[in-house]
Amino acid sequence: MHVSDKAFDTLSIKLSLLDLSENPLKEIPPIIFLLRGLVNTNLESTDIEILDFVEIINRTSTYRILENLRNPTSGEYVNLKIAPDFQRVVSLRNSKLRSIVMYNSTEETVNTFTLLAKYFTFQTDGAHLSCDCNILNVTHLVTEIREKGALSGTEALFTGWTCSWPDELRQRTVASLRDEETYCPFRKERNLTEIETRCPDPCNCYVRTGVSTIIVDCQHARLTSLPAFVPARTRELWLQNNTIKTVEELPYLQQLETLKLSANNLQDLPKKVLDQLTSLRVLHVDDNWLTTLLPDLGDLQQLRSVRLSGNPFRCDCNTRWLKRWVLDPEVEVEDWNDIKCSLDDDEGQLITRVPDEKFVCKIAPSLTQLAVPIAVPVSLALLLVIVAVIAFICRRQLKVQLYIYTGLHTFDRDPSDDRFLYDVTVCCSLGDQDWVLTNVVTVLEMAYNYKVFFLNRDAFLGYSISNNVRHCVKNSRRLVVILSKGWDSEETLVTAVHQGLDKCRKDMVHFLTVVLHEISPRDIQDKDLQQFVKKGRFLTTSENHFHKKLAYEMPHLQTDKIFLCCRKVRKLRVLSSFTTS
Repeated sequence: MHVSDKAFDTLSIKLSLLDLSENPLKEIPPIIFLLRGLVNTNLESTDIEILDFVEIINRTSTYRILENLRNPTSGEYVNLKIAPDFQRVVSLRNSKLRSIVMYNSTEETVNTFTLLAKYFTFQTDGAHLSCDCNILNVTHLVTEIREKGALSGTEALFTGWTCSWPDELRQRTVASLRDEETYCPFRKERNLTEIETRCPDPCNCYVRTGVSTIIVDCQHARLTSLPAFVPARTRELWLQNNTIKTVEELPYLQQLETLKLSANNLQDLPKKVLDQLTSLRVLHVDDNWLTTLLPDLGDLQQLRSVRLSGNPFRCDCNTRWLKRWVLDPEVEVEDWNDIKCSLDDDEGQLITRVPDEKFVCKIAPSLTQLAVPIAVPVSLALLLVIVAVIAFICRRQLKVQLYIYTGLHTFDRDPSDDRFLYDVTVCCSLGDQDWVLTNVVTVLEMAYNYKVFFLNRDAFLGYSISNNVRHCVKNSRRLVVILSKGWDSEETLVTAVHQGLDKCRKDMVHFLTVVLHEISPRDIQDKDLQQFVKKGRFLTTSENHFHKKLAYEMPHLQTDKIFLCCRKVRKLRVLSSFTTS
C-alpha cells in the first residue's frame, strides 16, 4: 500500500486526524509532515519496519516543514528557540517497526531531523525495536544535537524510543546507549581462515561495537556440552538455558572474558577448567545443581562479576570460603543476598547468615591409625560405628534396596487408622491418564492390593476440582502425582501438588510422592516443588525397579503381614503352603 504525496492537498488545513492503522503500509507517508492542520497520524499495527528519516528528509525539506508548522489562523512561523506548546503525534504503536535510520548527516539534514524531533512525537510502544550496532547513528546524532542546545533532552525521542532486542538492553532508551553495549552479526573476514571465522552450529555470532571482539550466543540451543570450537577473538560465550552438566577443558577458555552458564544442569566446575579461565571477568552459574565450588574460583584475578544463586550448596567445610568470598568488595557477586546453602535436610538459608561454626565436615577416624595401638575388640567396635554411620546417612537408599530385593518393609510403617478411606490417591494430566491407569493404578490395585482413588477416574461429579482434591488429601494415606510436560497448566495437578506439599510440611512427611514422566527435574519451575525435588524426593518412570520403588512409598500398616514377594500369585502359594502344613 502506498500513499501519494498529493493525496490530501485539498485537506491541508481542515484535516486534523488521519487514521491509517491496520493497513499494509510499508513506509511512512512524508505527506503527513506537510499538512498544516494535521496534529495526529495513526499508523498503528501497520507493516512499517523502518522509521527512515533519510527517506523522509529526501522527500520533504526544512522550509516545507516550517511552512506546515505555521499557525493556520495567524500565519505566524514557529519560534525555533523556544519549546513548542504541543507536539504533533505520529503513532507507530504495535507496528512491525524494528529499526530507526539516519545516516550521511549534513547540516541541512541535521536541521530537518532536529525540526522533526522537536515538533513531532513518534510513539513506538509495542514495536520491536532492534538496538544493534546500526542504531548508534541515531544515538550519536541526538546526543550531538542535545549538546549543541538544539534539543533540550525532554523531547519524546529521549524517553519514548526504547529497545526490545537484545534482552540485556530491553527497555533502555536509544539515546542512552553506549557503543560497547551494542553488537551486530559477525561476518567472515578475508584475512582469517575458515576455521578461525566459523560459528558453531546452532549458535549465533556477533561482533561487539568498538572493541571488535566476538560474542558466541548459544542460548536455548539444547546443548549438552560446550562448543568444540569458536571463532578467533571470541571473548564472550553465552550458554544460558541448555542442559550442560560440566565444563570440559578447551583451548579457547583461556581467552574468554565472559562465560554465562545460567539455567543448565551444571554439577561441578573442575579445577583444570578454573585454571584455564585466567582472563575471565564475568561468570554466571546461577540456577544449576552445584553443591560446592572450589576455592580456586577465588584465585581468578580478573573476575569482577559473578552470579551464583539457585544452586543447592551445602553448608560444610568446603563452602566456608564461599561465604567470605561473596562478601569481598573486590568481586561483585550480583545475587549475594539470594545465595543459599543447606544444613542436613533443611530448606536452605542465606549463606551469609549461617554462623562460621556450622560449616563443618564429618570425617570418620582412620582405621589404620587406630588399629595398631588398640586391641581387636576396639577395632571391631569402631568398624561397627562406621557401618552404623554409613547406614544412617544412606538409610533411605538402604531401606529401598532392602524392600526391592526382599520385600521387607520393617521400617517407617504407618499406624493403623480407620479414618482413611483410601490407601492412595493418584493424580495425572488428561493426556497421561491411559498410561497411568495401565502402569500405575492397575499395578497398585492388582499387584499390591491397594485401595486406589484415581482422581481422573473416580472424581465426584458435581464437585469442584479443589473440593475433589481436598477430599482426597484428607482421606488418603498417600498422594501420588504424575507430572509430565505442561503439567503446570492443569489446575487439578497444580492444586494437588500444593495441597500435598502443605500436608508434608504439617504432619505427614512421606505423604506426597512425585513421579516425573518424560521430563527431568530441570523442567520443574514451581519454587516449592523445586525444593522438594532437589532433596531427591521423586521417582522417574524410566528408572529401574520403578514399580517396587513406588510400592515402597505406599503405606505399610503396622498390623500388615510381611510377604517376601508382593505379586498375587506368590501370595496364593504362601497361603496354600500354610494350609498344607
